[in-house]
Amino acid sequence: AVQLVTELTSRRIDVRSVRLNTNPIGDPVSFREAVAMCLASRGQSVMAGGEFTCHLGDDAVRWSAGDEPGQMARSLRDGDVDAPTLVSLRELRQGATSQLRRLEEYEQNDPEAQTPEGQRCLDEQRKLCQATLDSDLMQIYRQELNTKDKR
Repeated sequence: AVQLVTELTSRRIDVRSVRLNTNPIGDPVSFREAVAMCLASRGQSVMAGGEFTCHLGDDAVRWSAGDEPGQMARSLRDGDVDAPTLVSLRELRQGATSQLRRLEEYEQNDPEAQTPEGQRCLDEQRKLCQATLDSDLMQIYRQELNTKDKR
């Protein structure tokens, strides 16, 4: 896979899309770094146009020739205060699930959790976690995971 990307970038071959689904790529971190190097090398001589995104599970390498002021990509790269915050759905799901487990342990092991105030606090925290897990976006993420599992 790295050789394919290397050849495409070094020979200046323009393709609309390259899919590497279910192809063995070895270590994803090494692959991502190799692809990023190829793209950086290719991008030095490009004047305009195009975008390349290499998705690896919840990670991705994105290259484009350049972005204009006001574009979201530039805002994210420059760390503008108005830029949206990006969150991994996997990490969000794992965080809500682990928080529910910690709340359960707290309820079982801490006497303060049995007080009315402790129960109220636990209920509020559980509702927040459950709202995260039940959100429309998380449902779409679950469907995507189920689709991948069936392949």
